[in-house]
Amino acid sequence: MILRMPRSWFPWGKRLELKKGMKEMNKRLWALLTALALLLPGCGGGGGENRPEIRVGLALYKEDDTFIEAITEGIHRAAAESSREGTWRASISVADAEGSQISQNQQIERFLSLGYDVLCVNLVDRTNAAPIIDKAMEADIPIVFFNREPVPEDMEKWDRLCYVGSDARQSAELEAQIILDLWEREPQALDRNGDGVIQYIMMEGERRHQDTVIRTEGTIQALRDGGLELERLDSGIANWDRTQAQALMAGYLDQYGGQVELVICNNDGMAEGAITALNTAGYNDGTGTTIPVFEVLHMNTAIRNLIREEKTYQIDSVIASNGAAGMQTMDQALFNAVREGKSILFISHNLHVVRKLCTRVAVMCKGQLLEEGPVDQVFFHPQADYTKGLIAAIPTRRKRG
Repeated sequence: MILRMPRSWFPWGKRLELKKGMKEMNKRLWALLTALALLLPGCGGGGGENRPEIRVGLALYKEDDTFIEAITEGIHRAAAESSREGTWRASISVADAEGSQISQNQQIERFLSLGYDVLCVNLVDRTNAAPIIDKAMEADIPIVFFNREPVPEDMEKWDRLCYVGSDARQSAELEAQIILDLWEREPQALDRNGDGVIQYIMMEGERRHQDTVIRTEGTIQALRDGGLELERLDSGIANWDRTQAQALMAGYLDQYGGQVELVICNNDGMAEGAITALNTAGYNDGTGTTIPVFEVLHMNTAIRNLIREEKTYQIDSVIASNGAAGMQTMDQALFNAVREGKSILFISHNLHVVRKLCTRVAVMCKGQLLEEGPVDQVFFHPQADYTKGLIAAIPTRRKRG
């Protein structure tokens, strides 16, 4: 995650990169919103029933976008938690522009006219921030932009602007590394025709979105830096959307057919669309030709819904039923790596997984090494009382009477 703000606000500096997930992004985003609001007159201090209320205007480019929906829910949860524990109350109003910058401008004008304390804006068009910033400056209401970063000259217009977003460069590097790992392990899985050059399709996000540019260019550059020779067959804008990506991929398969050796996508939704098109055309079904599809975080709709509904205990069964599509749990991926002869230093509190994966085990408590040895020796003949307690606490599967 990348966070930018004027140095005059906080001691962190103008740019802070946080290589963590969406939960951290939501926390930082909400912390910024409340910090900005509390800097305003009449919004600080207090407690009890007289706690001040911070009113946040949340302007979204498209509320039903999966990623934006997840961020919005996270902001609401963070606000509710802070309201319970803090010295102020939170009030959030959401405005959905439905992809229209004109509508978003009008919605933001309404927030400003009603005197909201701080605005949180996910721009429809990142090049159209200047009119919004000008009006916010007149009203002296700070703005936190997220997901779509305004152009640099707009961000320099005022010292009460900041930006929170994912680190697109890191995403590109991670995606490239996964592809390079496959190339090192199974070069024939990528180079099916054996010419030493990988013919690929690129699925891009939204035109002019900074993450589209960085992820697209960054991934290709990292692959070339890693020694992979590439030939782009085609690329297209799918606007982060599964359905658009599916239609694009179907067209590419009609045009290029078996020439396609690799599909690179800027996000998981487009990867899902590409996979669906490949399956429909008879690829990636486990019986014939497989064309690898890569993106940074691949979660199908079922898994995203389970996470959203806090039913993560069902994820394993969803992954198991999608094994033919290449989905696997982390412990299964680690097990495969061990089976391939790779050495792994694995740190975990899940002793069931440790016993499944490891050949040697070291048990530590409060920084002290208590015992170590072959996995069977430690599990069946533990010496330290602490180790005995850990093993005794391993859940067992028992039939219910």
